[in-house]
Amino acid sequence: MPITLGGGTLATIGGQEDILNPSVPVCSCGVNPTVGISIGFWEPVRHVEVVRRAFCLVSLGGVDLNPGIAAPHAGRSVDAGGDQNSFYQAHFYANPVLFWLQVVADFPCLEQGSFDLAYLTEVDPLWNDDELTLILNPEAVLFANPVAQAACAADCVAATAGFGRPELFWCAGCQGAIHPLDGHVPYHLGGVRTAELLAQRLTAKLHRELLAWGRHGSAGLCGPYFLPVMDKRAYKSQLTYPIPATVKEAGKCCQPFGRSTVLWGAGKEYPVQGRISHSCCFGRGTAVLATEWHPARFTGPLVMALTLGVGPARATEPARQHRIDALPQPMAGTKVDLAAVARGYEAAGVGAAPHSAGPRLLVFISLAMPEGSLRRLAADAPRVGAVLVLRGLEGGSMIKTAARIGQLGGAGKVSIQIDPKAFLRFAIEQVPTMILARDVAATSPCQERGCAAPEGFVAVAGDVTLAHALDHVARSAPRFAREARRLRAGLEP
Repeated sequence: MPITLGGGTLATIGGQEDILNPSVPVCSCGVNPTVGISIGFWEPVRHVEVVRRAFCLVSLGGVDLNPGIAAPHAGRSVDAGGDQNSFYQAHFYANPVLFWLQVVADFPCLEQGSFDLAYLTEVDPLWNDDELTLILNPEAVLFANPVAQAACAADCVAATAGFGRPELFWCAGCQGAIHPLDGHVPYHLGGVRTAELLAQRLTAKLHRELLAWGRHGSAGLCGPYFLPVMDKRAYKSQLTYPIPATVKEAGKCCQPFGRSTVLWGAGKEYPVQGRISHSCCFGRGTAVLATEWHPARFTGPLVMALTLGVGPARATEPARQHRIDALPQPMAGTKVDLAAVARGYEAAGVGAAPHSAGPRLLVFISLAMPEGSLRRLAADAPRVGAVLVLRGLEGGSMIKTAARIGQLGGAGKVSIQIDPKAFLRFAIEQVPTMILARDVAATSPCQERGCAAPEGFVAVAGDVTLAHALDHVARSAPRFAREARRLRAGLEP
């Protein structure tokens, strides 16, 4: 709904929005004209899911389609100005549900086809690179200024009241800017908003690549046509995951591209507390877009809820045989007070070995993270001089902790610290989190939560590779860009 015949409305429910349709009710198509009537209607035919884990098909029950291609996972980071950025992969499905369910029989205007996975951003090198994506949208440089972005406020108002303004094609309404046509979101303000924005971007990207075509207006009466600049008025979205939009939101069944998520996105993300099974895969999905499940703030050690399929870590020498049984046995029932141990070491001046005055790369982890993620970090950390930081001992046992570290494959070369105060100093909320910190910030004796000076470090949170994290720092934190590029060079093959 609505269904129109020519310029007149045949059926509608609750005053749903509609765009202008051809005013003449009679039409003809083909060289030998076939005369018919011009009907306008809305059809659910596309499905976009925005996911936290690469190649995880949430709409197919969490199927892992990873063919062994390296692709970054989702992640969030805080730039030098304190703004939260994010990155997500997305999948585009062809889903002409009305046709394959045969809801309407013998109706040639329905899109005919079957359910199909049409596009994976993981195999698109442009989706993870702002510079490469300029190949598709070189006009983006014209709108990278305050005046052009301020014009998007008018598009936001128009989309919230009805449909966005097609002449403001560089705007995504209340979600921000369409450009760049990739998965980097400079201002993360919630999962639903971010998913809506990436659904718009991916749809616009497919239009630019001529993989998505126009089907509305007079030009679409006889079939689809090339439309390299997406007309956002031709799309509405309906949330299907994690909380399906089965009732009207703000009086509407579906929401036009660009409409403020304040009206329909509230309460659509799960605020969960506790530990999450590593076999779970959560993401975002809709009839045209989807939203994200966020791992909430955890009690105890922070654990990522996502698994990562990677190959064995590369080695330059045979793995050493660690004699865990030769370690001294702790007294039965003894609890290790790590804070007291740390204070004693500080008082004695132990652990103050000299190091370079440049920024230090700290990677905050938990031994409860997925095995693949830990092995990848253990393999890459020695190559850039990074230190893996743990909050505490596994099960309160040094033997268990040493045995677990020995299983990572990088033990003996990777530097690992147990420093609960560092988790407080940098206000670590999730693992893994990578911190590139000035020497003063990294060694500050402050013990309050979040006491490290914000200008002294930059953080990247999420289950991503060190290479991806350093690339992001080089792009978004100019004060640390030189050091990030230097460290990144150590990860080159």
